[in-house]
Amino acid sequence: MPHQHARTHITVFGGVDTHTDTHHAAALDHHGQVLGDAEFPATPEGCTQLLDWLSGFGPVATAGVEGTGSYGKQLATLLRRNNITVREVSRPNRRTRRNHGKSDVIDAINAARTALSGDGTATPKTAAGPVESIRVL
Repeated sequence: MPHQHARTHITVFGGVDTHTDTHHAAALDHHGQVLGDAEFPATPEGCTQLLDWLSGFGPVATAGVEGTGSYGKQLATLLRRNNITVREVSRPNRRTRRNHGKSDVIDAINAARTALSGDGTATPKTAAGPVESIRVL
């Protein structure tokens, strides 16, 4: 559970490793310290729980999300609707994964660190507007 006294003193950066059934999230403070990590169902309710959990640490500046166009699309939309900057984070390259291991926790923390640093991120497509309308047709 987040510490209540820390809410006004930090800025939070989130990272999410998305999957078909679950999303694993990590929260960092503005110094890069891990505040926590947790897993949530990849459902509308689970995405809301993830947002509530992440916001419980303090104001969220940016969230790095893997797969904003696929598994994380629903989550990315929810975060944007709540005025949180969303950055598409690529999964680590094979060398990094081989050297540091592969786990949902590690991937979520790396996504948060990437969002904090601003390196290796892209602004995801919103899946709205005329291009998306044409794509649906």
